[in-house]
Amino acid sequence: MSKLLITGATGFLGSSLCRHLIASGHQLAALVRPNSNLKKFQGLNIQLIELAEYHELAAKVSQLNLDGVIHTACSYGRKGESVQEVVEANYLLGVALLQGCLRAGKPVVFLNTGTVLQSSVGIYAITKNQFSELGMQLCAGSQAPNVQFIDIALQHMFGPGDDASKFTTHVIRSCLANVNDLPLTEGTQRRDFIYIDDVVHGYSTLLDQAGSLNKAERVELGSGYAPTLREFVEMVHQLSNSKTKLEFGAVPMRAGDTPICVANTQRMQQLGWSARYSLQQGITKTIQMENKA
Repeated sequence: MSKLLITGATGFLGSSLCRHLIASGHQLAALVRPNSNLKKFQGLNIQLIELAEYHELAAKVSQLNLDGVIHTACSYGRKGESVQEVVEANYLLGVALLQGCLRAGKPVVFLNTGTVLQSSVGIYAITKNQFSELGMQLCAGSQAPNVQFIDIALQHMFGPGDDASKFTTHVIRSCLANVNDLPLTEGTQRRDFIYIDDVVHGYSTLLDQAGSLNKAERVELGSGYAPTLREFVEMVHQLSNSKTKLEFGAVPMRAGDTPICVANTQRMQQLGWSARYSLQQGITKTIQMENKA
């Protein structure tokens, strides 16, 4: 058993990880905001750490006697957040966590949820990439002798109960609701969609196999398969028996959008992980769970 701190614990990925890690026998602490909805924690034995000013947070983290940190908290900037709020969530929070780990002095594994997006996409990608770069450089050198930094280049995860602002969730729920029209781009971009259970399994594998990884290493986590967005939408439409009219080409492509994002899964396979769900299986399970919600 190890003691872990998880951020973003009330979110889609974070809450899924909490349930899995507790079931696996880990002792868990969760960083939460004062106004966080804690319903997902009911019945779970989790130590709640309230988010404080960053210098206070670093001190709190240093006193937790942690074996690992799983950093999933972020801000996409889709809900009217200011530039400062996005920078704080995606950069400064991570810095405070790293500082706390450094102060603790004992060996700590830091799993950071990075992004596959290029910085040119926007402020979310810029701030996420800047923290990933800081963590990699700091922990690869002598300034962080006790911290192992694993930067997870996470592809496009999806699953039941995900954030409504995400493309995958929007498409699935629109098709299930049989909305009249669904405006879309041409959908020629290729994306690596990975089901949430495979993501959780991937994080667990990285935690268990940390001794086989470099002191600072970036690891790609995805299915290794990249259909077009159009193919994804059409599969959702078919599997949900939707009557929604798909309007491909009604929305312009996002400036600076990457034509293809797909994970190289070789490193994860070396660690004993492979995706257990095909795209069709993941979509089918998501539709089933969304219908029950």
